Amino acid sequence: MPFNIGLPELLVILFICLIVFGAGKLPGVGRALGQSLREFRQASQGKAESEKSGSGQPGSGQPGSGQEGAVGAGTESRKEG
Repeated sequence: MPFNIGLPELLVILFICLIVFGAGKLPGVGRALGQSLREFRQASQGKAESEKSGSGQPGSGQPGSGQEGAVGAGTESRKEG
């Protein structure tokens, strides 16, 4: 592990989070953090698997995946009057 975080440091971090977010919102913050980590892990594993297989699956950003115009979508220039 790159960080040397022991039990006392972890308790200080948890105490600060309790003060900042409050006891009522802390479970929701933890749930959201866990869900985002899980989604990131699944997405990174899916990308690694698609690179191994070499297939152009939808959403992979490869030609023919339907993602060609997604970069500039919704960025129309406005006319100043």
